[in-house]
Amino acid sequence: MLLLYSKIHFYELQRYRIFRQSIMYLDMVPLQQPEFYLGQAAEKFDAAGNLTDDATKKKIQELWAAFASLIEMHAGKREA
Repeated sequence: MLLLYSKIHFYELQRYRIFRQSIMYLDMVPLQQPEFYLGQAAEKFDAAGNLTDDATKKKIQELWAAFASLIEMHAGKREA
């Protein structure tokens, strides 16, 4: 499971952590690492909505790669 937020405030982080505990209790598999929080998102996109920040692009690529690995790992367990 991958949770994505476009905008998150500090007080919502606690709510997110509680939600994550619930996911684990239900034996769902959240992506533990890498965690990724995008601050000042408005500064990282151009007027057309394109991501312009290279460091953020790299982090997002790392996140999707980790998520794909998690899916592959659990798909193999399901088939066994």
